[in-house]
Amino acid sequence: MTNLNHDAGENAASAPAGSPAPELPQLSWLPRLPALLGLAALMMLTACAQTTPRADAAFGDTVRIATARQTMYPDASQNTDPVSGMDGRAARSGLERYHKSFKEPTPHPSVFTIGVGGG
Repeated sequence: MTNLNHDAGENAASAPAGSPAPELPQLSWLPRLPALLGLAALMMLTACAQTTPRADAAFGDTVRIATARQTMYPDASQNTDPVSGMDGRAARSGLERYHKSFKEPTPHPSVFTIGVGGG
């Protein structure tokens, strides 16, 4: 018959008689493990939760309200009557001067020459 506890018997024989058993590492966190796991699960679930349902429902409303308040004639797109008062040549000339003003800005007088000179 074979001794299944052969290794255990050798270890027991090598320890001096009457000496205390070797200390096992302390696992002080083990009783708290279920609470720690529960806390971790709650933290993961809060990442999926919708936190601002009222703010999300009204998202963009303030921008739409501000845009509506700045529109002078909200129904202007419905008016098919052409604008009167300016012919095509005058409009084109005004538009060309407008574009030219950005290409060649008007020169500003130097602040040091104010009040100097005759006139």
